[in-house]
This record gives sequence, C-alpha cells and structure tokens, in this order.
Amino acid sequence: MFRNQLFIEDKFGSLVAVKANTEGELVTSASDSTPVVGDPSGTAVFIQPGGGARFDTNPYDLRDITATAAVTLTNGTETTLLGSTSVTRHNLVHVTASNNSTVAAAVDLRSNTGDSVVITLEVPANDTVTVPYHVPYPQEAQEDVWSADMGDITATTISINALFIKET
Repeated sequence: MFRNQLFIEDKFGSLVAVKANTEGELVTSASDSTPVVGDPSGTAVFIQPGGGARFDTNPYDLRDITATAAVTLTNGTETTLLGSTSVTRHNLVHVTASNNSTVAAAVDLRSNTGDSVVITLEVPANDTVTVPYHVPYPQEAQEDVWSADMGDITATTISINALFIKET
C-alpha cells in the first residue's frame, strides 16, 4: 500500500507522505498539498520554502531527469552533442571543454543543429574551460538536437562533456 513512499513529520508533528514522482513535478490536487518532492524511488530530495525539515535543497538532484553527453571535435564539422526526443527539452546545466592542442579554439554550441549559435566557449591551448549554469540554459523546443562545432584547426582536438536537465 505504501510502496515507494516515505513518511516524515513536519514541524507541527503531522505526517507528510512523499510520493514517487517520475516526471519531476509536484503532483497534488487543489485540496491536498505537500511541501516535499520525491524522486521515482520515493526519496525526499527537495523541500519547498516553508516546509519543515530540510533534506537536499538542490532541485537538480532528481534522478531520471538528467542527461549527460560527450563529444570530441577534430575538425570544422557540426557534431551532435545530445540527440532529441519528441516530448523532452534538454536544458543545459553544465558544460566542460578540454583542448589538447597548442592552439586556442572557439567552440560553438547550438540548441538545435543548424540554428544560431547560443553559446561560444573560448578554450585556451592545453587547457580546460568549465561553465556551470546556475539557471539552466533552455533548449528552444522539443525534438531539437544540441550540437557543437569549432573551426577547422589542424591537429586540434576538443573534448566536450555536458549535463542537461530534462523538461517535459
């Protein structure tokens, strides 16, 4: 009956149930609310403001709603960083670009292949650039494909790793 649910007491001594949630959204009716959000296994991962005890206050910790991507660029060809789905936007949270050459390179990211550049990372020679987005950088639309590109620079390899939050 209570599978995938966790019960805790709020600051008034009332029991609060954390229901398993696969979509990353707080599911309540107009007359029934709770300040607690749980991941698909029922683990309490985020307490809304005004809630009782605090667990993890990082809203990006919800399992099953993150995606990672990695790609290596070696020439001036636009390359898919993260493929699309018909029902999900992938909002960029974190990107790292590593340059193993003696020449600096600019890396362009697009939230959809062939569209305008949304982010340019200047990656120094033999160095790494990391950009965390405290507010996720939104993908324009569902079915879009994140891509990366750089100039056609001889003997240059750029490795890119990225973390995304899925939005349905």
